[in-house]
Amino acid sequence: MNEIETEIEKEIETQPIPQPGQCLIPVFTGEIGGIHCNVCDARTLHGFLRVGKDFSSWMKGRIKKYGFIEGVDFSISCSPNWASAKIKDLARGQDKIDYRLTLDTAKELAMVENNAQGRSARRYFIECERLALSKHFEAKLPSGVEKACDLVSLKYANQLQQQAMSLIGSAARPGDEDFVLNVTFLVKKRIYQQITQAAKKLLEDGKHEELVTDTILDWHSSPTVAPYAKLSILR
Repeated sequence: MNEIETEIEKEIETQPIPQPGQCLIPVFTGEIGGIHCNVCDARTLHGFLRVGKDFSSWMKGRIKKYGFIEGVDFSISCSPNWASAKIKDLARGQDKIDYRLTLDTAKELAMVENNAQGRSARRYFIECERLALSKHFEAKLPSGVEKACDLVSLKYANQLQQQAMSLIGSAARPGDEDFVLNVTFLVKKRIYQQITQAAKKLLEDGKHEELVTDTILDWHSSPTVAPYAKLSILR
């Protein structure tokens, strides 16, 4: 089975007791140490915790004090022009180092703040993990069917990305490609959800696993037809 992938996309709320579907700090799929996992942005967490210290000093201090390891507990990224940035630009915060945290690391950082915000954030991350795990088991499919769903949804999303960038053409501006990539990821996710729901219903209706898998893969030859619409033909 693939790594659990979940994305919670809502505006940040600050409820003292988090509930499923609320989003105190956005959780999304990232990569740390070559492993795909659920992560959150450390700068956003810092803002939610209302720490009375600037982000850079706080983050570096926590890494040193609690022995967090890059590539295991967090990852670091920075803007492409970081190395050549002028000191005055850095002072104004125009170039920033970003940290992505595993949810275990985020929970520990929240806990050690020892305040109401920290306790709320920790409970929220625990709830995110529980919700992701429950969705993972609810949507469980045979390996062959799941891989076919993933392959086809990725194919359709890539086609969308190529068409969008082709339409933009020479009018493209900085940031357009990143925006299209974000939209492509969301489209891939939605198509995957539609296909897996339809495939699961077919399996529950007694359709053979190989038949469902073959039908999904056959969409490669007719990309203009909505994938989940084709599944309804077998019902």
